[in-house]
Amino acid sequence: MWSYPCFNEDPEVLRRCLESVLGQCYGGALRLWVVDDGSSNRSALEHVYDKFAADARCELIRQPYNRGKRLAQDAAVCQGEAEIVVNIDSDTAVSPDALQRIVTLFRDPQVAMATGNVHPSNQGANKLTSLMEMRYRLLFEVERGAQSHFDSVLCCSGSFSAYRRSAIQEVWSQYVGHSPVSIPGEDLHLTVRLLTKDYSSQYEPRATAETQVPTTLRTYMRQQLRWNRSFYRELPEILPLLARRPRYLTLDVAARILLPLLLPIALLVAVGGAMANSGTLLRDAVLLGGMAASHLAVAIWQTRDPRFCLLYGLLYLTLLIPIRLYALVTTRNSSWGTRHLLKNQPDLVRP
Repeated sequence: MWSYPCFNEDPEVLRRCLESVLGQCYGGALRLWVVDDGSSNRSALEHVYDKFAADARCELIRQPYNRGKRLAQDAAVCQGEAEIVVNIDSDTAVSPDALQRIVTLFRDPQVAMATGNVHPSNQGANKLTSLMEMRYRLLFEVERGAQSHFDSVLCCSGSFSAYRRSAIQEVWSQYVGHSPVSIPGEDLHLTVRLLTKDYSSQYEPRATAETQVPTTLRTYMRQQLRWNRSFYRELPEILPLLARRPRYLTLDVAARILLPLLLPIALLVAVGGAMANSGTLLRDAVLLGGMAASHLAVAIWQTRDPRFCLLYGLLYLTLLIPIRLYALVTTRNSSWGTRHLLKNQPDLVRP
């Protein structure tokens, strides 16, 4: 079965997504639940819903108001019975063989979840989206590919992931009942909950999908702020499970925690040392320059793209490090930044 939460989506983007799901080259039974989570533009979406209503495999669930993504997922998951549950975001289109590719991983009974290989669909929009295309390649093909080698993908992407129903049933009440239910980072939270049950999580590079990425610095900053807050919120759950996982995952998590802090600390130490003793300024500058050059060399070796490394490195230093530090001190803020619950409508949790 496919779970497809939708909220205020562009009708054309919605149409492409539904066509990609229903056009799968898959020999097994396929059911699709489209959950409209109280969209304020529902009148503009109705003609898309009507187009697919004739397909017996497709069922539409209209939420009375915006209840949050987890409850939208719950509305679909509780309707189906299939052992493999696939979740896809409303701005994502999957390749024709994506389902066939990703379900093969579940032949291993220890695998509870798997994520596909997601890339931007709007990479040519501007320089920012072009940078995001390479960043997504590193995120999925390098980072999640390495984690998958150790059966420990830390976050099965909300854009396109599959789950074993019997496994998620063990944690579903905790997942859906997580307060507030509208809090971002549901993909990371569900993955971590399953990893704590000692299940395996995998990445399938041949199960490809395309999703829309932010086209402005403002929306990109909001996205990164949500992602980083989610990571820091999950750390109390992530750290204890590292002892039961391969050491690589410990190194991976440690790098994510420490690297954004090291450069600001190094700069503070360098400035403080220079103020106390001007003779150390040149030495500190050489040390910081050497650190930056080594990181740049590794990035160029990974991407084979010096231009990307220079541009993204500048973005990382001037924008992403401050965002990560701000996310660290504002983890209690659960705002989506780009979407909000309707005013005066309480979150609901299934009994």
